[in-house]
Amino acid sequence: MKIVLLSLVTTTLILGSCSKPVESVIRTEPNATPTEVDYSRVKIRDTSLSRRINILSVVESTSADLLKVQVNLRNSSRSPTTIQYAFEWFDKDGFNARADKRWLTKTIRSGEITTIAAVADNPSAVDFFFNMKKSDK
Repeated sequence: MKIVLLSLVTTTLILGSCSKPVESVIRTEPNATPTEVDYSRVKIRDTSLSRRINILSVVESTSADLLKVQVNLRNSSRSPTTIQYAFEWFDKDGFNARADKRWLTKTIRSGEITTIAAVADNPSAVDFFFNMKKSDK
């Protein structure tokens, strides 16, 4: 019984030390004045993921007639979470401005605040969807 208990404690300590949370420092009065976006354009396809990953803000701007978007996320879980994400770009009439949707993978450590940014590759893109799902990998 003592050996089993000792094994459980040792295993818990080893597994618990594998995932160290990230501490983030954020300026209390930021100098940047981003243009925030309505969150309805953000889709989280997995409800368990929405409990782990918090969307802090979504901002957009334009540069050289191209739409730029940045999504700020926090992993509020106690373990790293690997996500897949993709941006979809739409023209002024609501049609998809890009034929393919490229899914990319990102691992966010426990407690980490991270940004995912993209720039439309077509000047006709005036709107977007940001899609996120838990990675199969």
